[in-house]
Amino acid sequence: MKTVSVLLSTYNGEKYILEQLESLRIQSRHIDEVLIIDDCSTDSTVQVCRDYISYHQLNQEWRVFINETNKGWIINFHEGQKMILGDIVFFCDQDDIWKNDKVQQALDILDQHEFVDVIATREDLLYNDGNVVNARDSEGFEFINISKRPEDFYIRCSGCTMAFRRKFSESIYDEFTGCWAHDDMMWKIAGANGRMLLCHKSSILHRIHGNNASRQKRRDKCRRISDIQEYIVNLERYRDYLSRHIECEGYQEVLSVTEKHLNGNYLRLKFLQSRNILFYIRLATQYRLIYRTTHQLLGDLVVAYGKK
Repeated sequence: MKTVSVLLSTYNGEKYILEQLESLRIQSRHIDEVLIIDDCSTDSTVQVCRDYISYHQLNQEWRVFINETNKGWIINFHEGQKMILGDIVFFCDQDDIWKNDKVQQALDILDQHEFVDVIATREDLLYNDGNVVNARDSEGFEFINISKRPEDFYIRCSGCTMAFRRKFSESIYDEFTGCWAHDDMMWKIAGANGRMLLCHKSSILHRIHGNNASRQKRRDKCRRISDIQEYIVNLERYRDYLSRHIECEGYQEVLSVTEKHLNGNYLRLKFLQSRNILFYIRLATQYRLIYRTTHQLLGDLVVAYGKK
């Protein structure tokens, strides 16, 4: 029987952490290991976790590890992958609520599709006022395959819905750039040729509030330029990974798509730094694919010519 681990990253999460811990404990399929990595919280998050573990006598299977310095959620999730032991691993945020069958649902899918290394699901949104916006659930799923559908290049899930085979994580661990988010890294590598599956059924209540790390807006010009520079670093590593494994099915096609995204982001960087409208026209006409939405494309124009 495959063993299951949960990798939970925490930072100042005392307000919601108990609900998340409880949703892990009462899963219909028992979780063999829960690793909580706290990133130097200044509130009572660590004590809340320890008290919960002690009260429910979970000390043999649940562990709390505290970083010596604050590393940020990207590095926290990355380094945690070296510390877990289970065959199947789940990423977990501190403020969500898992549906009771989340673990069992993932295991069933991975058992049925042995070539799949990573799965993700849809999510219901839980707001501070208690309002829940349900995902459009269905029993279906799709294989993410960038080599056949270039539109799959952009991630379409939250990392907190992901589960993956630890062997796969170990095989790509060293591709980390220092700024490549764990979920996007897995989406792009597993999704290059269909080893990534997106389930259309929601598995969590994903809490939305002002402190969500992945939902911060990038309206400041300097911050946007910095984000694009980091993204370019990640794309360059992805390109190098594809080149080193070019013999894999579909990788040549994905490499071409990646080069297009790289060239577009190089141009995007030039536009924001120079404010040369000719660069923007090229972006809008030749590299529209690098933007998820028209709103994002127009956003670059606003940021470039807005207040400094």
